[in-house]
Amino acid sequence: MFTFQDPETGKEYYYGNTVIHPTAYHQKVELTIPVKGLVTILDGHDYYSHHRRFAMNQVRNITNNTFRSNFSRYSIDLTHIGPDGNTRKMTPKEYKDNYDFHYTDITKFYTHEAPVYAPADGKIVEIVDTLDDLYDTPFDFDQAISQNRVKDLAGNYIVIKHNESEYSHLFHLLKNSINVSVGDHVSTGQMIAKIGLSGASTTYSHLHYQLLDGADFLRANALPCRFSDVCLLNGKKSIRYEQTCIDTGDIIFQE
Repeated sequence: MFTFQDPETGKEYYYGNTVIHPTAYHQKVELTIPVKGLVTILDGHDYYSHHRRFAMNQVRNITNNTFRSNFSRYSIDLTHIGPDGNTRKMTPKEYKDNYDFHYTDITKFYTHEAPVYAPADGKIVEIVDTLDDLYDTPFDFDQAISQNRVKDLAGNYIVIKHNESEYSHLFHLLKNSINVSVGDHVSTGQMIAKIGLSGASTTYSHLHYQLLDGADFLRANALPCRFSDVCLLNGKKSIRYEQTCIDTGDIIFQE
């Protein structure tokens, strides 16, 4: 059911129903997890994820329709888990006084400056590598809009073209850490950058990954994706999948 709002009065009214016929997406590229070691998905594409619950009507309005669709609809935020079972290094006092995302030093995250690997073979078609990592000041979205720098929300990033309809986008990379260039061909598992805190990377160190049908994430459509050779941990058990989707809360060990 669609809900509409009168822009002048603010009054909401409803207009009928529509029937949706979903179709399965058949992924062509074989993807691998773009980070190694013990990692978790702090935010994925489940119902409560901020990636999914992106208010496109508001975003289009404040950015003068810069966004065509919700590019992050199927994206995942990957962050490392350390030997202490946490996402960041903490002193005994910090363990006592801190919880969730209450911390002062982003560089204590195990993900900080961790290597990023090409998730599949492909060609580098777009790179940004000069934006500062925002350790002390949050990303100013209003300023980015006013200065026509909306794409800066991705921070430093890499786009890899795998075929004519599938492109990997990797966001929030460390400034000056990208070691490939536009036009380069990369192989699965090739180290291509490091994780930083550039762009609108919210409140924790992570790698934002998404698969789109084009290189321009403001215009391309989001695609659901599966990863190959995934080892999911469930308590003391580990289950290896030839191919599977991953989402919020999953814990993975990638060799």
